[in-house]
This record gives sequence, structure tokens and C-alpha cells, in this order.
Amino acid sequence: MTNNEEEEFFNENEETNEGSSAEDDFFNEASDDEEAEEEQADEEEEVEEEVEAEEESMAASFDEDSMEEDHFASDYEDEVDAVDREDRYVETSTESYGQRIGNSLFGILFGFVLLFGSCYLLWWNEGRAVKRADALEEGASSFVVADVNKIDPKNDGKLVHVVGTVHTDENLKDKKFKVEVKGFSLRREVKMFQWVEDVKSKSEKKLGGSKETTKEYTYKKEWSSSLKNSENFKIAKGHKNPKRFLYKPTTYNAKKATFGAYDGSQLMGGRSEDVKVSEANIEGNKYAKLVSETEIFVGKGTFSDPKVGDMLVSFSYEPNDVTKTVMAKQQGNKLVNYTTSDGETLYEVNLGEVSPKSVIKKAESGNNFVLWLCRIGGIILMFIAFSMIFNPLAVLADVVPFIGSIVGFGVSLIAGVLTVCVSFVTIAIAWIAARPILAYSLLGIGLVAGAFFIYKTYIEKPKEGAAQEEKELEEV
Repeated sequence: MTNNEEEEFFNENEETNEGSSAEDDFFNEASDDEEAEEEQADEEEEVEEEVEAEEESMAASFDEDSMEEDHFASDYEDEVDAVDREDRYVETSTESYGQRIGNSLFGILFGFVLLFGSCYLLWWNEGRAVKRADALEEGASSFVVADVNKIDPKNDGKLVHVVGTVHTDENLKDKKFKVEVKGFSLRREVKMFQWVEDVKSKSEKKLGGSKETTKEYTYKKEWSSSLKNSENFKIAKGHKNPKRFLYKPTTYNAKKATFGAYDGSQLMGGRSEDVKVSEANIEGNKYAKLVSETEIFVGKGTFSDPKVGDMLVSFSYEPNDVTKTVMAKQQGNKLVNYTTSDGETLYEVNLGEVSPKSVIKKAESGNNFVLWLCRIGGIILMFIAFSMIFNPLAVLADVVPFIGSIVGFGVSLIAGVLTVCVSFVTIAIAWIAARPILAYSLLGIGLVAGAFFIYKTYIEKPKEGAAQEEKELEEV
């Protein structure tokens, strides 16, 4: 965007705002809003329609290369001054006993769906882990070491281990702030000072089975890299945010790179570093100020006392000439996925110079991490599923909250025991084909745990009750 275009942007509403520029409106909206009087609903709608029309007209006056629509920040105004604005609001709602029972019964259906999904996740995860382990074992015994600076046609189709430096000759530029680097990517990161809504919820069971929920909404201003839609706030009046970022977060990526004699376009990336900025990067922008060697403040407020709509802009980049180790299939001058005999793919990339043995070991560690992550996730989902299936029992007992809490604890205990039993059995079944010894061991543990639970619940406990009754009769 040229200086003339930027000036036109800042002065887009000059005629309708009595000499005030559009940028002034954008950054002074919060302070001006405190002085504005509350208007009638029909007048507010009319103003909003006029603003939208002006924005559409403004967007049409710029070509796409100089400014995208997302770069615009809409005009907004606060109808409530700081004294009358509500920055805290409490809302209380009640769910009847009948509604709770109905919701819990509906939860049974969802619980069974979740139970099926958790079983499938556990089953799929174990099979995936076994195939991945076998593929890494095959790769460890079939790779060849290749020279990064010379492509050997004999290695075509083979799994190769290559160490080299990824390099690009492309310069990446952010024209708006005149930032230029040579690297794999350049990112413009933007934060805007906005109203943020925080919601805290607290529920309390009442005698008779109903449940009272209290929600507390609080509003404060803070920096955020994501746009907060104030129209969805519980109390929107007095907490309006701009509808768009003035400067859009953007990433510029290099398109080509080399990896010695290989094509390195798919290998770009690595560590990220901050870009230092100077006065030259904000020359011509009267609303921009340097606040550190890496941050630019843009707005009518100050960094220590910002206004709603003010922005912080910074840049980071992935530097050039990064050493990497690749284990993949050689296909001409490219390194692509290597397919093992069981259909699994190998494409391992590591930062720095890594030996073939270490590449395989890191891949195995990654496989084990995913394995346990999915296991834990599946077990948690299964526990939630069983809890939802048995939850109606706790809700029915909530007529007296104290009794409902005891039953709820019992439901959690039953859900936990069933989760352990079913998850162990599911994992064991998934391992039977590939790892029969371990599979049968897990299956045995699951069956023993289930048998112990059944014995304690349905055999030993009734016997103890009968013996107690017989003893009481003898005493009488």
C-alpha cells in the first residue's frame, strides 16, 4: 500500500466526521465513545448501514495488491460512557429435575456412540503402532548412505540417508513495513488491543433434583492475536471491538530451495528468529512508533496506555542454510516417501547431523509417544462414555443432593472398573495377530479383573449380606 493510499485509508470518513480522519476514528473510538450519548436503536442501525456502505466503497477504490479487504477495520462507537458501562454481569438459570432426567437419558445414546469410538481408537492405534514399528525395523536394515552433493542414479527407488544444508536464494519482503530477509519464511505477527469476555460458570444441585447454574461475565481490555467478535458478547453495549485487523497477520514463504544436489523445496523450515526493526521500517507511517528492537506500536494511544484498536506488529523468520538429515526414497533429484513392504511410508527429517541409528531411534520414540497418547485418549473417552451411560442413576438420586453425590461417586467407580476391563480386552484383541504372547497376557489381565469385579459385586457381597442376616436371626 502506497503512502497516498494509506493516507486515503486514514481519511476515508473525513467528510462525514467533520474533519476527523478514518484512522483517528479507528484508534480513538474507545475514548470518543466515552463522550458519546446513547442513541436510539433505529439511529444506530442507520449509522451501521452508512459505515458498511462506506467500507464497500473504500474497498473498491483499492486494487487487491495494495490492500485486501481483511486489512480494513470497521468504524465502531461506544454508546455507554465508562461510568455507566457494566464490566461484570451475573446470570442465573435453573434446570428442572425433569429436564435433567431427559438430558441424561439422551446422554445414554451419545455414550454408546462414544464407547464405540473409543474402542475403535484403541484398536486402530495398536495396529498402527505395530505396522509403524515393523516399517522402521525394515528401514533400519535397508537404507544406503548417499552423498548430498552428488546424485547417484543407482540409488533411485532406494531408502537413502542424506546429510546436508538447505539453502534458498529468495528474498522475502513485507512491503508495508519494508522488512526484507533471506530465509525460508517471513511472518508478520499482529496483536490488537481489544475487549475480552471471560465467562465463569458454577452449578449447584437443589433439593428436589433441580440444578442452578450461575454464570459470571467479566470484561477487560488486553492484547490478543485473534479477533474478538464483540457482537457475540453477553453485554455488547460498551464493549465494542473493531470488526477487522487493520494489518493482517501474513506469512511469506520461499518457493524453491536446494539440498546439495537435491531439490530442497520440501525441506524448508527450522528454528524461528525475531526480526529487528528500525525507524526505516515505519518511515511515512505517522501512527507507528518503535517500542522495542523487535516490536512496532501502531495507534493513537501509547504502548503504556493503549486504546481499543491499537496494534503491536512484529516479525519473525526462519533463517537460511540449515543443516538437516533426511531418510527418504531417492527419486531423481527429489526425496519422497519410501513405501515399505507392509504399505507404511518412511520420510524422516531431523535438524542437524544425525546418524542413521539415531534417526530410527527418534522415529521409534515418536511412534511410542503417539501410541501412548492415543491410548490415554481412548481410555479417557471410554471412561466418559461409561459415565454418561450410567449417569441417569445419579440424576435420579439427586432428589436429595447428598444421596445423589454418593450415587454419582458409585457411578464413577463402576465406570472406572469397566473402562479398565474393556480397554485391556480391546487392546489385547488388537495385538493378537501381531504380538500373540503380549496380547494373551493383556487379555488374561482383563478377564481376571472382570471376574474379580463380578465376584465381589454379585457373589461375595450377597453372601456376606445373607450371613449377616442369619447371624442377626440367631441372636434374636
